[in-house]
Amino acid sequence: MDIGVSVLEHNLIAIATYSTHPRRQTQNIIEIALLEFSTGKPHPLAKDYILLIGKTWRTYLSSIIELKIVGEHLVLVDHVTSQDTLRVYEWKTGTLRMNIERPILSYHDFIFLSPTLILLPNCYQNTLDIWVLPNGITPAPIEPFLSLFLPCLYGGSEIIRFCCHREPNPMPSGTPHSEAPFHPDPEDAMVVLNAQISTSPNRTSAYSLFVYRKALLRVVYTNDQPEDDNGAFHYVVVESKGVKTGTGRVRIYASTGNISLAEG
Repeated sequence: MDIGVSVLEHNLIAIATYSTHPRRQTQNIIEIALLEFSTGKPHPLAKDYILLIGKTWRTYLSSIIELKIVGEHLVLVDHVTSQDTLRVYEWKTGTLRMNIERPILSYHDFIFLSPTLILLPNCYQNTLDIWVLPNGITPAPIEPFLSLFLPCLYGGSEIIRFCCHREPNPMPSGTPHSEAPFHPDPEDAMVVLNAQISTSPNRTSAYSLFVYRKALLRVVYTNDQPEDDNGAFHYVVVESKGVKTGTGRVRIYASTGNISLAEG
């Protein structure tokens, strides 16, 4: 399972838990507890501090939930059934705003690019999918707003796990619950994408891709604006041993509904 924290913005910790179904011993109930980080008590801003996520068969006991919180949104990706599910809640009201299902092992992890945009590496499609979070007024999307196609892999190779990380998260409230004299600027955050690639039946390699968050947002907001005058999107790739395997550029091509990446 997982925990999600929004300490600086909301003094909040969200804990995903399993419990045995009271009447069906072959099933588990999945819940998220919304607590004050400083006290461990139910969070006062949550209408109901327990969110019922759903039920799963006990055979999925080792399954994983990834969860993060920014602003009003609690977003989770779960692998507790035969499909991956992306869910978006308004954590204060407990309202489910979006529920998307994808083939199993498509989505392993995600990050917030902004308070209303999330990025999910898609192992199944070999893309970086960017979703717009619903605002409660317009209908929830059923497809990504944008998909960035990754460079093609060699024949027989496939991405078997794709995780991502970035700190600090956006803080739409703008008022951190902290007495520290300064805090890192979310505008300068670096996105780290970690890919585990199977190159043969008995061999895997791990690579990390580093890119500035603001560079990704520039692509999202303009849809055709390159990172520099040569039309290139800069990146750094590092092998799992810590050896830099390449600093280069990925050329970006805009098309209707998506942008594809090809090495250049």
